Amino acid sequence: MNRIGNTLTSHPKKILFLIFVITSFLFHYAFISENKLIIDFSLEQMFPENDPEKLIYDNFRDKFPREDLSAMMIYTPPSHPLEINDLKVVDEVVENMKNISNLSNCVNLSCFPCEDISYENMYTKNRPWNDNTNIAYFYDRKKTEYTDTLFFRVINDVSHSSYHKFVFSNLNGDEDLNFYDKNVIQDFKNQNFTDYKLDISDYEEDFLCFDEAYEISNSGKTTNLKVSSTPYYMIKGCPGDFSEQSISSLTHIKQANLSGERLFNFKISKGVSNQNIYFSDCGYDGMCPDHPSYPGEDEGEFDNIFNCEPFDCGEDGVCHPEKFYSFFNIKPPKNYNYPGIDEGEGDFSRLEYDYTYEEWRNIFSDEEYSCNQNNVCSFSNFDFVNNYNTEFEEFDCEPFNYSRINGELSIINDPIYGNTLLSETGQVGGIIYTLDGRVKNMSERTIFYNELDNIIRKQKDDYNWEWHDGGIPVLRTRYIELVNKERSTFIPLAFLVVTLILFFVFRDFRSIVLPIFTISLTLVWVSALMAYLDISINIISYLTYNLLMIIGCSNAIHIQMKYNEGLYSKKNNVNALRNVISSMGGALFLTSFTTSIGFFSLCMTNIKLTKEFGMILGIGVFIMFIMMITVLPLLLLLTKLPNRKNTIRLVKGGSFKFVTWIYELVTKQTKLIAFSSIIIFIIVAVGVFRIDYNVSVIDDLKPSNQIYQDIEAIEGNMGGVFPIEILLEFNNPITIRKNEDDFTKTKEILDTKGLNDQEILLSVNNYLDRDNLVLINSINEFKKEIMKIDKISSIISFTDLLPRLLSSNPFGKYADFNLSTNLEFNKNHSTDYLYEFNQIMNSSSASMLIESTRTFITNDFKTIRFSGRMLNIKAQEAKNIKNKINLLARKYFGNNASVSTTGSTFLALKTADHLVYNLTNSFGLAFLIIFLSMVVLFKSLRLSLIAVLPNVIPLMLAAAVMGYQDIKLRPTTAMTFAIALGIAVDDTIHFLARFRQEYFKNNNLKLSIKNTLFTTGKAIISTTMVLSLGFAVLYFSELMPNHEFGILATIILIVALIGSIVLLPALLILFEPKIKLPETK
Repeated sequence: MNRIGNTLTSHPKKILFLIFVITSFLFHYAFISENKLIIDFSLEQMFPENDPEKLIYDNFRDKFPREDLSAMMIYTPPSHPLEINDLKVVDEVVENMKNISNLSNCVNLSCFPCEDISYENMYTKNRPWNDNTNIAYFYDRKKTEYTDTLFFRVINDVSHSSYHKFVFSNLNGDEDLNFYDKNVIQDFKNQNFTDYKLDISDYEEDFLCFDEAYEISNSGKTTNLKVSSTPYYMIKGCPGDFSEQSISSLTHIKQANLSGERLFNFKISKGVSNQNIYFSDCGYDGMCPDHPSYPGEDEGEFDNIFNCEPFDCGEDGVCHPEKFYSFFNIKPPKNYNYPGIDEGEGDFSRLEYDYTYEEWRNIFSDEEYSCNQNNVCSFSNFDFVNNYNTEFEEFDCEPFNYSRINGELSIINDPIYGNTLLSETGQVGGIIYTLDGRVKNMSERTIFYNELDNIIRKQKDDYNWEWHDGGIPVLRTRYIELVNKERSTFIPLAFLVVTLILFFVFRDFRSIVLPIFTISLTLVWVSALMAYLDISINIISYLTYNLLMIIGCSNAIHIQMKYNEGLYSKKNNVNALRNVISSMGGALFLTSFTTSIGFFSLCMTNIKLTKEFGMILGIGVFIMFIMMITVLPLLLLLTKLPNRKNTIRLVKGGSFKFVTWIYELVTKQTKLIAFSSIIIFIIVAVGVFRIDYNVSVIDDLKPSNQIYQDIEAIEGNMGGVFPIEILLEFNNPITIRKNEDDFTKTKEILDTKGLNDQEILLSVNNYLDRDNLVLINSINEFKKEIMKIDKISSIISFTDLLPRLLSSNPFGKYADFNLSTNLEFNKNHSTDYLYEFNQIMNSSSASMLIESTRTFITNDFKTIRFSGRMLNIKAQEAKNIKNKINLLARKYFGNNASVSTTGSTFLALKTADHLVYNLTNSFGLAFLIIFLSMVVLFKSLRLSLIAVLPNVIPLMLAAAVMGYQDIKLRPTTAMTFAIALGIAVDDTIHFLARFRQEYFKNNNLKLSIKNTLFTTGKAIISTTMVLSLGFAVLYFSELMPNHEFGILATIILIVALIGSIVLLPALLILFEPKIKLPETK
């Protein structure tokens, strides 16, 4: 250190110039060059590496679509979700959601769609642009082993245009291209538009911008076309085709009979009112004007009267004003005149039952209630008419197709939409949507949610409804938005705290500017290192700058305090700075070493972001040490000397009386301090055993946070929003016949019985698939048992879609299957189901129903997926759910199948569990390394043990606070101990290093302690104040990890300071460790 000090002070300007040149280069590399530092706040980066839970999740993702793209919104309208005006509002919201796209004519080629192109339905009159606007835009990309092709479309200005010319940015140097060029080829053309494909196999840029487009007609006229924003629609579906968007609401759910009609048909041409969604008012024949066989208007059509016995309005057909019209929110017809209750009205009399109006829901649970394929319902032994019947013409009863009762029951009992589109109370509506499968990072989700927020904001302005949204994509996006907000708040706040504390301590402009300038140089070097190592600014690493600023400020205080001590003793600035480097260099190196050990210990985890965070901070601390020991002294050397009065104040003034009081306390109450420490140690030890590590996904949020409240609102009305995925992997296919030989032999036997080919085929499969029928029955029972597990809201499997799938097969035996009744698999059903299921699933059909079913069973029929929603669960509950599902699988399937429970929720909880375990081990290793370092430094085991004790109590006290205050042991709190240990032990090292120096001078224990307290003691009080306030600002964070990190780190540092200046001197006096004096002073 003497040599370093002499070299630095001999060539200050040359050394500073060299450092500034290097820093300029690094600044360009980190913030300007093509390799510059990037920002990526995607939560997916938090997934563990080489973890069994991650492998299970990857296995699920390989076989089935992503489960973490679906989300839900709920709303509370002023009247009722099924009131027609409210349905219109929801319909408007949904239509606006379907139009969400990105807003750029440039595409990020790494994220742009990569799919097979289909031209069906790609051009519709309902396209998002104006019909009169001629535009050009990218719309898809196809990537194969040999070529990489980007497709773009031009909406023609003239129907039969000759050709087009285009300008793209940075396309291999070519600017003016048309389809005769080698890069652009015409792919498809009709009178409305022309599709081109652009070969970008050799294109190396990340972004390609569509700058200009021209149309040249046959007459030679050139028209400048508008280059539109690329319609990269975030809601899953074909680009440009709104009809297939994956979004469900009360306004878009279809009839179960696959007729294509909406369940709540409020978009009719005549007589629109709330009652139109309850009955169709189409007269005796039941046919409205839009019916293909509509014969014309008949009696009772659009008379705005519903006088039918199903709602128990009596023989006169005139219903009660309150008990009917008000109760069902139907407007009475014009010239309505209620004569009073007549015979049969309001009794619902049948046999021994006596129903009231309020019990109308219970009627539909009656075993004699049924609905036909057209969703027309009837009761046995009830005297009313559902369809036109000449015998009952006088009742004027229209078909009961769109009744509110049928609608509610269809939704509530639906296995997919039950308690998602309409709450059990009937007062809250829901919208389910799925983000595009190509959405893979935060920036893409942000595009969607920014536009969605605008839609909901406008809805609130117009109608003032209450809205809440939840789900994994919502949680990830809103969480990162919150992190970004806090990043922009706490980094400037940390800078302000550093500035204010430096001013408070030194009250000198140079003593503020020079340390901040030195810290800034360090941050540039660290940023360049991050860019070089391809480490992004992410949800963890953004704290790097806060921590390094605080640590750098602490180092600067020690250096400047020592510098002022030298000036106070009448040394010139060169000798004072050489003394700083020689006497402080070793201590600062060791404190940097111990601090970096705390950070490097994070590299023991299996989370990439945590490893990178620990590594970059560990290296960053050493870079900060180098800058502080070189740049800051040289800057002090080249500037004017500080004011003499200020130097005297720093050395002799300020906390003089306070330090005197501490010294007297230590020397007079030595045994009391030691005894009190033992009592505190016992008390905190009890608290340590109360620590709870049972965390949930949303425990990272304060209950007052809007995200937290949104999730609770959805769970309170619709059940859980967190996904659960269960995979059953069978040894053999569940529906395929066992082998071809068995099939052939059985067919030969049945051929002799005179059966036709179809009967033989069915009989063969009946014989061979009998075991599989029992197996599917077990699958259905297994699903029902899972539904009984606490915290699970819903579970869907292919067995829920099977009835609809069988009924949708127009050539199948079960095409007329009653869709209102769930298919129960039992011994009374034929195995024909399995044959027909095979027939449908192996067909080339790509209907939405078949595609949906294929998302629940693999092509080889060996793996079954159970997809569901659950409430917010804690880590221990996740383990219990897994154990229960494993037991159920063994009960129903034995060794024939293996089961795995996964999903992003389980992965997140397991990740947190592993991270806590790894961080706990890394803390123990860090503690051991720091202790051994002290033994090497002080060359005394006894002195090192004395030094460790003042740092153990702060850690145990922080752990006790966690136990008593119910602060969960999560990754961030576990990380706090490793980081805070490395920082807190610095006070002890600085104290003992100065104490040894003083002891070598006077060989007097108490005098050495006194001199140390009045010099280094004052410095570590100042540095602890810096560090504590730097961490304390995190107390105001809305994120619980940051909030708790701030609390615990502040406690550890303050108590460590007390330990270093009170307990440590007391222990030195009490035990009088032997300190080997050097042979020569």
